[in-house]
Amino acid sequence: MSKRLLLLSNSTNIGEEYLFYPRQEIKKFLGSSVNKIVFIPFAAVTSTYQHYTEKVEKVFQDIGYEVDAIHLVENPHELIKNAEAVVVGGGNTFHLIHCLHQISYLKISEIKLVMELLISDGAPVLMLLVLPSKQVMICQ
Repeated sequence: MSKRLLLLSNSTNIGEEYLFYPRQEIKKFLGSSVNKIVFIPFAAVTSTYQHYTEKVEKVFQDIGYEVDAIHLVENPHELIKNAEAVVVGGGNTFHLIHCLHQISYLKISEIKLVMELLISDGAPVLMLLVLPSKQVMICQ
């Protein structure tokens, strides 16, 4: 199964609400075949995971998608395995990687690959990983 990746370099433009500017791009990217996303809030360090999840959930519900938060389930591996799309919230990239490693979601080799991606492209505020297709889309 191939993957697509949408990277956003910021979540909010001055004077706009959270994720206002990319909503149509997100909806276009996810399309109608995705009904539910898995949200990973582990990069949050200035707010709680729950607050971050609620903020993201409001936006995604407004554009027609349900949200499952990884920190609220007993089996995150199963959630990711069955995900239609994965949304990784931005913030502190090192905290994100640390938490993913703690739940044994990422192996050391995968962490290296993720870090290379984030360092070369800049740490995105939001990454959407969609499982069925093979395109890469970057919004700035």
